Amino acid sequence: MQLTTKTEYSVRALVTLKESRDSLRSINEICTMQNLPKKYVEQLFRKLKKDLVINSVPGSKGGYYLMMPAHEITLGFIMEIVENHPYEVSCERSKIELEYCQIENCQYRHLWHEVYSNIKNYLNTITLQDIKNRIDKE
Repeated sequence: MQLTTKTEYSVRALVTLKESRDSLRSINEICTMQNLPKKYVEQLFRKLKKDLVINSVPGSKGGYYLMMPAHEITLGFIMEIVENHPYEVSCERSKIELEYCQIENCQYRHLWHEVYSNIKNYLNTITLQDIKNRIDKE
């Protein structure tokens, strides 16, 4: 498991948003502020909007805002939305990798599930608000 640019860019973009329709940010503004690729952020925002993390207001004065309070949005939740199965054991994810997997009597599967579960639990303790607070201190 690794944190990819999907998670990194999503977090960087989300920290710029407020929880109010009165404080909208356009994709252009977000990407300029965070030095992010616009097309990539648009793809990520589609996923985040589908899962009701953000919403948008159309029009020239439109933009994006958070649908949930920042203290309820966790790093683990963001990662689950934008990454492709971040907590899956490799042999359960891809038939290609089964060639090297010990399907019968696999003693490792439970270990990897436990490791991923602990990582997921930890990532779910870090909120977007925590990240904003940490950035504001620096």
